[in-house]
Amino acid sequence: MAKEISLTPAPATPTPGGAPTSDLAPVYANFVSLAGAPEEIVFDFGLNLDMTGQTPDAIKLSHRLVMSYYTAKRLAAALNACLARHEGVFGTVDIDVRHRIATHAGRITPAQ
Repeated sequence: MAKEISLTPAPATPTPGGAPTSDLAPVYANFVSLAGAPEEIVFDFGLNLDMTGQTPDAIKLSHRLVMSYYTAKRLAAALNACLARHEGVFGTVDIDVRHRIATHAGRITPAQ
């Protein structure tokens, strides 16, 4: 018997104290840079406008998030759990971009 997969979105994670989330603005980022300090981690998020790496200054940073190492560790655990659920349904998320880029000839570029 085939496993039935639900395509309905998962319910939103409740916020502390039931705080409303309707005023939150969604932001897309395909780039993140991390810097560590003795008591916190700084995340700089932005867009990489040239995924080929051929254009200088192609990364446009837009948001900075600073959090404690305790919160960062909880975030890491939550991200790992979320990714595990996603990969359980949709398969492995391969972060090696060379496995996903098609060449001009229509072939997949092999990883070196």
